[in-house]
Amino acid sequence: MESVDQVFTFFNKVIGIERLKVIHANDARGELGSNLDRHEHIGKGILGETGFRAIINHPLIVKYDIPFILETPENDEGDFIINLAKMRELAL
Repeated sequence: MESVDQVFTFFNKVIGIERLKVIHANDARGELGSNLDRHEHIGKGILGETGFRAIINHPLIVKYDIPFILETPENDEGDFIINLAKMRELAL
């Protein structure tokens, strides 16, 4: 996704990707600018599988081996395991 590349390229230019220590990851229920902090399961929100695949596999994220912290809903027993499995599936 072009927008993901633009964000990481800009971040690298202004701050330096080597300073990025962790990515807080969750999919979102609300659109950008909605001022909603409603988390969704990985691949089931606005970012979707395409967005997460672009983030997880971005060359700068892979090169610097940036870890992710997932903050997703737990509606049912095992939801966290399902979200972790989805992240693994999306990684190339």
